[in-house]
Amino acid sequence: MSKTSYLAKNTLLIAISRVSTQMVMFFMLPLYTTTLTPGEYGTVDLIITYGALFAPLIMLNVQQGIFRHLIDARTDSQMQRKVITNALEIVIGTSLLAALVFLAVSYFVDIPLIASIVFYFFSFIVGDLVVQIARGLGKTKEFAITGITQGLLTAVLSLVFMLPLEMGMNGMLLGMAIGMLLPAIILAAYIGVYRSIKVSARDSTIKKELLAFSLPLMPNTISWWVFNASDRTIISLVLGVAANGIYAVTNKFANIANSFSSIFYMSWSESAVLAINDADRDKFFSSVANMMLKTFSTLGILIMCATPVIFPLMVNESFSEALLYLPVLILGTVFNTVVSFYSAIYVAKKLTKQVANTSIIAALINLVVIFALIWFIGIWAAAISTAVAYGAMAVYRHYDMKKYMEITYEHGLLLKLGLLFTVVTLLYYMNNAGATILSLVIAVGAGYWLNRKEMGKIKQVVLGRITK
Repeated sequence: MSKTSYLAKNTLLIAISRVSTQMVMFFMLPLYTTTLTPGEYGTVDLIITYGALFAPLIMLNVQQGIFRHLIDARTDSQMQRKVITNALEIVIGTSLLAALVFLAVSYFVDIPLIASIVFYFFSFIVGDLVVQIARGLGKTKEFAITGITQGLLTAVLSLVFMLPLEMGMNGMLLGMAIGMLLPAIILAAYIGVYRSIKVSARDSTIKKELLAFSLPLMPNTISWWVFNASDRTIISLVLGVAANGIYAVTNKFANIANSFSSIFYMSWSESAVLAINDADRDKFFSSVANMMLKTFSTLGILIMCATPVIFPLMVNESFSEALLYLPVLILGTVFNTVVSFYSAIYVAKKLTKQVANTSIIAALINLVVIFALIWFIGIWAAAISTAVAYGAMAVYRHYDMKKYMEITYEHGLLLKLGLLFTVVTLLYYMNNAGATILSLVIAVGAGYWLNRKEMGKIKQVVLGRITK
């Protein structure tokens, strides 16, 4: 199987998992926005955002080290046992320490929803560890099935907890936590993680290797928090949790594009590792870069143009202000996809310090911009600061990557995409039916024209499969 075909296959499997999960969660918006007030929804959104920050910090980012090292050990069962055993030992130790600290803090500070928060964090950690082990071992199909199951189970449990049981915020958190945890435990049993846990496999050298890879990624995780949690924290403190609820709904629509970006990153990070030392590496990486930029730019634009049609059907009218900030967040999502593309290459080359350095710079830019603007333009400051910071990091990483390889983009591609985004954004803010329909027509036509070669290849593959 060629490198491009392998990337396409993995991307498709991950997409089936992630898209189904994201769509389930997206279609839960009517439940969340009618059952919870903007303030309550903003509070739960903060908890979920902090979970995505603190869980990797508690694990010292070892889950990423597991994935990277297991790829190299796919044909070495002894090394697999060493990686899994020593990684779990590190994570169990740090998790117990974090639990003690959390309990000590809760003794002096009244933390609402404390039991649900602890359980949600625990589920997040277990789920993340198991899926990274599965990906590292090449169990992409099993990983995809688990993702679908998590999404469906979360939806069912949320409905039960929030409607007949009327558990409100607790119900939303518990539905998500149990929905993540149970399928992850089943996946761990199915792929035989327990067989790889051996006392005899404990090895201080492996622990040091895992930590040497993972610890430099800590600043990157903290920077990710600055991009996500700090924006929402600052909005909540300065403008109130109701404003954060509005911003959270905007992010739900922007995250449709972001979920596809994460799908690409998960698949690309594996392909980048496997191809990093190939003779035609630069050519292959450049072709992926061009495909990535065209695909995700047009996808983001399509989502932006379609949202005014979908929004009234999905979201309570008390959240209607959320539509204002979407174009800026979509732009930030496109920049984030470019950032992720280069991040996978850094990880493939085990240059995790470079990931940290570039992330710190972008995080500082994000903080400076939001603090400078939030007092004057409110929620706009969070959206603008995110787009500016991701854009700066994308440009920086592109030129920094030239030290290691040459990645080239098609002549005039950035100009075409910039013009397309400007036109559809102007139509978006006209806020009438005619402009919305015209923007959709332009987005669909331009998307097909820019991606016609890739779509032709997909058509050939699909027809070939059908014929076969």
